[in-house]
Amino acid sequence: MAEYLEIIIDRFIDVKKPEMLVALLVAYIDDEIDQVEFKLYSQILERLLPGDYRYLYNNQKATTFGAPKDSSLLRLVGLGLMVEEKRASAFESRLNGHLSISTSSIDTYKDQKREYCRTEFGNKFIEIVDDAGLIA
Repeated sequence: MAEYLEIIIDRFIDVKKPEMLVALLVAYIDDEIDQVEFKLYSQILERLLPGDYRYLYNNQKATTFGAPKDSSLLRLVGLGLMVEEKRASAFESRLNGHLSISTSSIDTYKDQKREYCRTEFGNKFIEIVDDAGLIA
């Protein structure tokens, strides 16, 4: 584990990341998270940008119209810390029971309201890091 920590810390650029890693390590030592979760969180921590913590902390839920354009939201979804609550679809149901897709349904789909929320995994990350007072 010591070598793993050394490699992760060596890759951090942001000064808050080592402090967050310590908070995650304490959560692991206190059995709040297991070793697999600790390694997942530490690898995710490496990929987050400083604004992403604040975005995740401030947004239990987020709403966009059309595809998300905020890079923080895209990163958080990609890392499994947030998820689209209700997946929109461009498919339309026909009377014969079949599904179809048309130019108008694609246009409607592109502009639909999309709602995102924190995952349990994201909530746990925020809880650990926030308890350590690292998101201010």
